[in-house]
Amino acid sequence: METTRTPRPTPGDSAWFTRARFGMFIHWGLYAMAARDFSAQRADGLTAAEYEARYFTRFDPDLYDPGAWADAAAGAGMKYMVAVAKHHEGFCLWDSALTDYTAVKSPAGRDLLAPLLGAFRDRGLRTGLYYSLIDWRHPDFTVDWVHPQSAGDRAALNAGRDMARYREYARGQIRELLTRYGPLDIMWPDYSYDAAAWHRMASRPENVEAAQIAARAAGRDFDLAKDPGKGAADWDAAGLLAMIRELAPGILVNDRLGLADGYDITTPEQTVPASWPLVDGEPALWETCQTFAGSWGYHRDTSARKSVEQLVVMLVDTVSKGGNLLHLCARAAVAAMKPHGFGRVVLIGSVAAQTGGSVAAGPAYVSAKAGVMGLTRALARMAGPSGVTVNCVCPGVIDTPMTADVDPEVKRAFAEQTPLRRNGTPEDVASVIVMLASQGAGFVTGAHIDVNGGLVMT
Repeated sequence: METTRTPRPTPGDSAWFTRARFGMFIHWGLYAMAARDFSAQRADGLTAAEYEARYFTRFDPDLYDPGAWADAAAGAGMKYMVAVAKHHEGFCLWDSALTDYTAVKSPAGRDLLAPLLGAFRDRGLRTGLYYSLIDWRHPDFTVDWVHPQSAGDRAALNAGRDMARYREYARGQIRELLTRYGPLDIMWPDYSYDAAAWHRMASRPENVEAAQIAARAAGRDFDLAKDPGKGAADWDAAGLLAMIRELAPGILVNDRLGLADGYDITTPEQTVPASWPLVDGEPALWETCQTFAGSWGYHRDTSARKSVEQLVVMLVDTVSKGGNLLHLCARAAVAAMKPHGFGRVVLIGSVAAQTGGSVAAGPAYVSAKAGVMGLTRALARMAGPSGVTVNCVCPGVIDTPMTADVDPEVKRAFAEQTPLRRNGTPEDVASVIVMLASQGAGFVTGAHIDVNGGLVMT
């Protein structure tokens, strides 16, 4: 059973992470103004100067309210956040001393990162930062197949560029973030994309070739044999990781530096693995990062978004395999939270202000009324000929308005900390799951439920 597993030991402090289960991934920067995902610069083939003239000179998020963002997360029961400090465009949301391409030097005229981290910390959430190892503006970052200028004369474009200088720049910026914006709980560098990284990330070797075929079909020049990309050596990943560990000994670091070991969190993207991921044969400390509809950032034209049922099932599927769900919450250029995204994820804890929030606790987060309704729909898909069977073990019970209508038999079993086997309709079983979700901090390792023999929550 998955419930008997614990993640392999890692250098960072993972005790809080394995209890958190659900986090907010905040993607926001100049690319929000393009309203077409972070890749708009690459799609349009814009030079750094063209991109800066189009967006940097007009960046002034007048609806920026980090307190509202943090309230939405805390009210939903989220336990941590990871926010973009710098994405591939090179724009910095903090007051970096190493470049003028910052929010402070834009029309916004202020550091946007410090108040964001402060708001989340004030509400008791753990904080992390995303830092792009890729930088399409820095004059020393060499042009390769991921670069907006990849279709040009790369030899001419790369004349005079020096990745050694860029390594020092990236190292200096990460030092700034750790020393001026700490204590941070997670550092999320992104990402290595050489052959070694691709093969390490692939669940099967043939997936690497499949990814190249798909990229070429989309019109991208992607051939690892001719254009190896960038990896650990390009960032001096070993030295960078050593610096991070020195400055923040307990911090958790993801697996995207390109190193085979020394990291903490395994990070499958836009997928929930079929089983608990392994590292060297041991269960990984892992987290899947997910979007609403495939875009890493606000996208004005997106319509095919995940349904509520899909989001609920995705969370419980992730947690059942020992993982965390880091879900995207993108912002529009004015820094407003978009209601379509938050409305869809109300049942898993990412809620829009319009919904009034949700009660959150344990590894799955549901609102009192909508939670039962949404889970009923999701569980109906799992139901067998005789309905749904649920098996539960819980360390106790807390009476809350959320649990007022839960069957007394269920409450009694939970209060006595005894296993409960329950046969019933999807709606009946959904009420049991809501009961579990009401446990909050009282939820402990070992508590779990399974539905029709498949583990749902642990």
